[in-house]
Amino acid sequence: MHIQTHKRPAGVRKDMLEVYLCPDARVDLDVNWAAPCLINLPPNFTGKVDLHVAKRDTVTIEHALKPRTRVLNEERGVQLLWIGEYTPGTEESEFDHCFVRTQGGITLGVWEEDPEFRMENGAIWMPEGTGGEVMEKFKSVAGRSLPNGLMRGLMGRQKS
Repeated sequence: MHIQTHKRPAGVRKDMLEVYLCPDARVDLDVNWAAPCLINLPPNFTGKVDLHVAKRDTVTIEHALKPRTRVLNEERGVQLLWIGEYTPGTEESEFDHCFVRTQGGITLGVWEEDPEFRMENGAIWMPEGTGGEVMEKFKSVAGRSLPNGLMRGLMGRQKS
């Protein structure tokens, strides 16, 4: 899944992007956002997290995720993390991946299902509103059962 927005004109308030993923799905997440990001990974996420922020912004790892997180590489504005147990000799492609590039800070946490937004197939929830209002409030609940056509229609394209 690939989620992207473009930078708003100067002086316009930038809202945080929130991404929520179903706990039973493999995660292959690529996020490009012009404002702060809140990324909530499934509690069973195991794999690489590559985070890129602007020079002065920060990466915050929420308390619930810290015990499972190791920093593999840290440079100015870039952090490569490993979350969960690592099994030597296992192919990298077998693990989950999360890549985030933003002009704001990143907060990384653990996703917990909200019964209010639960869907039978775990596909996607879009808040009510028109045009830009919907994107302002955008929350994605994505699972393996997500129909390709639905996501393409909502976002314009889907990462394969």
